[in-house]
Amino acid sequence: MNGYDEEDVKEDVPILLVQGLRGGEESYRDSDTNQSAHAAIASIHDKEIEALSIEVVDKPHQKGCFKYPVSLLDEFLQWMVKLRKAFGAPFLMLILTVYGINQGIGSNLQSLATDYYWKDQQKLQPATTQFYETISGIPWDIKPIYGLIADTFPVYGYQRCPYLAICGVASILCLWFLAAIPQPTPWAATMLLTAVALCAAFPDVVTDAMIAQRSREAPALASDLQSLSWGSMAVGGLIGSGISGFAVDSLGSRGSYLLISAAPLLLLLAALALPEARLAKHLQKAKIGALLHTLNLFAKTLRNPAIWKPALYIYLSSGALSPDISEAMFFWSTDPKNGPGFSAQFLGLVNAVGYVAMFLGVAAYNCWFRHYSFRFILCWSQIAGSVIGLIEVILVTRSIFDQMAAHSER
Repeated sequence: MNGYDEEDVKEDVPILLVQGLRGGEESYRDSDTNQSAHAAIASIHDKEIEALSIEVVDKPHQKGCFKYPVSLLDEFLQWMVKLRKAFGAPFLMLILTVYGINQGIGSNLQSLATDYYWKDQQKLQPATTQFYETISGIPWDIKPIYGLIADTFPVYGYQRCPYLAICGVASILCLWFLAAIPQPTPWAATMLLTAVALCAAFPDVVTDAMIAQRSREAPALASDLQSLSWGSMAVGGLIGSGISGFAVDSLGSRGSYLLISAAPLLLLLAALALPEARLAKHLQKAKIGALLHTLNLFAKTLRNPAIWKPALYIYLSSGALSPDISEAMFFWSTDPKNGPGFSAQFLGLVNAVGYVAMFLGVAAYNCWFRHYSFRFILCWSQIAGSVIGLIEVILVTRSIFDQMAAHSER
């Protein structure tokens, strides 16, 4: 099997499920690549990772958030020092940049700016806006392709940093074009926004894959890396949502695009600072055979009911069975005549509240729920999400009743 035995396939199947859908890097390797990967893994902070793993595993589980009677800040700093010793400061900075700054601050600011851009700059209707938004969101729906590209086609012997740097530069240029051109055609604006989305999704996949690799090197710290990723996204989203309304009001949508370009600039700097070992000369060519092997392994994996059933559920629950009316809701909520007429600042604060809840969810999981079963957490989170989702129904129906009462008084 091209260097794979049965144990290799068994080990790679769960990684292929998660990272194949999220653009993972370890779902396929030829035999030479496997040997070099194991050699690299063996050389990265072996003693520190082993010590940290023993520290985490050997300590008895204590209920609550803190293991020691210290302040929250001291606990956080100790936690970050532990991760820095295990994985290095450049890698942690990449996580904070990709999730906290690029996706947290940049994406939230861009989301609100784009809504007003379609409405005020392009003068489009909700249905047309939704169509263009669907096209510009396609890069987020084809993320597995990016992992295959990064692993199959090295750039000058490197598989990670060049792609991160290219995405940073391309995103900066596209955002500058959106800010500089007064009135591009809707299709031109859509292509630029699609390119910006691609330059955000690709680093997300590459970083996901690097997190997966390091989680396998230090399994005891895998949940800590996930907490850092989602926690930084929550904090970044909170900051981005909090300033998005004021930025759009003060700078306009085009000025906000110029402000957002600082996020991919930081991504470029993080990519340049990230150390990456260059592949051996015989591994620097495109690995088409490994790509075909991965696709074959991926197809076999999807035939497993334990794989395709959860994947189908994720696909259906992520929006395939529910129509996306986000643009219609935005136009209605900002309409002072037929809707509540919310301002940009208020919409930004509403999004910020959502990220506060996300941050509290990450904290609650680490404090109390990390040792509960996945089935228990999934079941009750779905029930809670369904109930909370009815709040929008109350908002819309109350507004309709208020309008009906106003008309009847006339």
